[in-house]
Amino acid sequence: MPQLSIIIPVYNVEQYLQRCINSILNQTFTDFEAIFINDGSPDNCGKILDEYAEKDNRIVVIHQGNQGVSAARNAGIRIAQGVYLGFVDPDDFIESTMYEKMIDLMVTNNSDIVCCRFKNLIEDKIVEDIPNLKIHSPMTIDEFVEHLFDSPRTVFFSLCNKVIKRDLITELFDESLKIAEDNLFLINYCKNAKIASYLDEALYCVFCRRNSATRRNIENLYGSLDVRRKIIDITKQFSRKCFYLSQNDYLDMSINYYIMYKKENMLDYCHIIKEKYLQYIRKNLINVLISNSKWKVKIMYLLYFIKE
Repeated sequence: MPQLSIIIPVYNVEQYLQRCINSILNQTFTDFEAIFINDGSPDNCGKILDEYAEKDNRIVVIHQGNQGVSAARNAGIRIAQGVYLGFVDPDDFIESTMYEKMIDLMVTNNSDIVCCRFKNLIEDKIVEDIPNLKIHSPMTIDEFVEHLFDSPRTVFFSLCNKVIKRDLITELFDESLKIAEDNLFLINYCKNAKIASYLDEALYCVFCRRNSATRRNIENLYGSLDVRRKIIDITKQFSRKCFYLSQNDYLDMSINYYIMYKKENMLDYCHIIKEKYLQYIRKNLINVLISNSKWKVKIMYLLYFIKE
């Protein structure tokens, strides 16, 4: 039984897939299985995966019809054998020491979740995301959840820069979601966790594509607001600060999307966001006002929408 299971959903990434696979196989930590889920990819991804699986018995390949990234990850979780789980996107790649360092920290601190920093590959240039906030480690899960709402982001809602314990997963990915599915999965996972650790090294590299799914389908971003509303309710199980921060995050995201959609002349989405925003303010005005110093900004937003 491997100590780590790495889950990689694959769809239409033929030109990047080998780079991703090689970065996983080159890990200095070797006690892992890499579960690749070919989610009905129309290109040669399935063939590439099968060729690698014949050469390295750590690679497990699932072939299924196209069901989306959440269903693909769920398929991987269901067959995973590792004590720990990691997630990698198939067009990204990881540093060779990533999982060795993260699992060492997991064991040393008896953590339930460990995360590292990101770096980005933008037009053949590596750019690191360097947080402007010093994060102590280890930390309580309440402190970790609070950091999920940092602005600018520090630990991020993504799963790709994290290692978690498989036996603490009680809720799988919501397969009805097209975006922010990892956000909801992560906050649900945190309900069962106690200790988190932070590795202040950029070990996961995001390949930034201009034609990524998020950029191609701007209307899908609207769905992330509904996820943020669900997350607000879940954060009530953590510290009061978590709850307030999640509210602010939702309100900030709403106004930012409103402005973005307006620029794109997507007025139907603007109308829906405006109504939901005002509805939320009406129901939660007291909490919004006392949450933190941003209440002035929220009032400004409210007046902005009224004028609109």
